[in-house]
Amino acid sequence: GHPNGYDDTLNTVTFEEGVTMTTAAGTFTCTYIAITDEKDGVHSWELWYNETVQNYVKIVDRLPGSHSDSVVYELTGYDRPSTPQFLTEAGKQSASSFELQWAEFPGAQAYQLMENGVEVYRGDLTTFNARNRADGDYLYQINAIMGLDYVLPGTQIEVNVNFVPPLPEVAVNPETIPHDGEVTVSWSYPFEAEWYALTVQSPDGTTTEMYNGSSDFVEIGELEPGLNRIRVSAMVNGKLSEPSDSVFVTVDEAPSSPDASSPLPSLSFVSVLFVVLSVAFLGGRRRDL
Repeated sequence: GHPNGYDDTLNTVTFEEGVTMTTAAGTFTCTYIAITDEKDGVHSWELWYNETVQNYVKIVDRLPGSHSDSVVYELTGYDRPSTPQFLTEAGKQSASSFELQWAEFPGAQAYQLMENGVEVYRGDLTTFNARNRADGDYLYQINAIMGLDYVLPGTQIEVNVNFVPPLPEVAVNPETIPHDGEVTVSWSYPFEAEWYALTVQSPDGTTTEMYNGSSDFVEIGELEPGLNRIRVSAMVNGKLSEPSDSVFVTVDEAPSSPDASSPLPSLSFVSVLFVVLSVAFLGGRRRDL
């Protein structure tokens, strides 16, 4: 269906955290919600919502079906807060480093950011990069430092960090090798991993770990003929990433070798038999003479 009551369409609803939206009221970090028409892939309805404003920052509402007409609503202003306010929303973080933002506060000479009751920033900026935070819950409070060093307490947000290691980006060179050749597998990674694990899935579906170590490349050989699937995982801060996107190496078949069924051995036998019979025949004639 559709927020305006139409129910003749099939739609997909998607959510995305941490989307920046700028309107006449300022720049906000929002939760973005979109309703997409599955028939043509057009966003029939979009919402940017900010928890601090506690309202929409922007809405785009398109006419269902043809999407030929639309209405746009934008936040042009809101009541100025009486205490310092975060622009970053509370919630979960899958990265160990993230940015915190807060709104400018009238009359503030500086800002004080508290993390679990400990001051981690004091200055005139309105952003702070929290880096390499371990998994857990973090309570942040932003305070304004006014004249005579008076500290005006502001709002709090809670951030839950649950680090999810990203996937390595893997490449192979070359992509096709002879049956007795080797391939170089290399990968890049944004963190210093404790170790990497490389697995190869052979054409028959068997998966084998071919490398485990701290290097960012390896040469591997003795692969099965056919299409081999290669993936790499990374261990970071005691967490193992999901396997990387697959890369593939094609191994050529080994050349066939002569066997007992080939005609050459039979030909040799016939030749030997001919020679033996010829010698025997000539020997018999000499005796007759």
